[in-house]
Amino acid sequence: MPGRLRYGDSQGRPSEKALKADALKIYDDILARHNVAPEKVIVMGRSLGTGVATYVASQRQVAGVVLVTGYDSLVAVAASHYPFLPVRWLLHHRFESATLASEIPAPLLNLVAGQDRVVPAEHGYQLAQQWHGKVQTLSFQRANHLNITDEKGYWSAIQEFIQQHTQ
Repeated sequence: MPGRLRYGDSQGRPSEKALKADALKIYDDILARHNVAPEKVIVMGRSLGTGVATYVASQRQVAGVVLVTGYDSLVAVAASHYPFLPVRWLLHHRFESATLASEIPAPLLNLVAGQDRVVPAEHGYQLAQQWHGKVQTLSFQRANHLNITDEKGYWSAIQEFIQQHTQ
């Protein structure tokens, strides 16, 4: 179909609402099908997915949240890149994570890339400041948006966080 985006056999149109609904359905299905207790679930998001992970944590009980190159809102990120455009009026999918963060009691592991030019580090720090639960922020000063996973200590920090909060 002209004008419709397709990825494999997927249906529908990508949107913030659809991503959030899908994430909740996946969460609910995992708990139901595999008899997993919510206190054993860690949600993780990277980049755009941090908005989805934050949303899930605001709607469901989780043991913890891992956000990699997260942001306070997509509008704020866009405004930092395009200060001369009225992005607040142009952006349909806003992913206002900071407004949800103050309601989330789950602990947060916030992984920030110091040289991130896609989602500048300040947006991850802003989100962490709004978080209700305990926050652990690790800043990888030499990392950028694409190579943060290569940084020493990245994977071990995630592993330790998961172990600490799912025991």
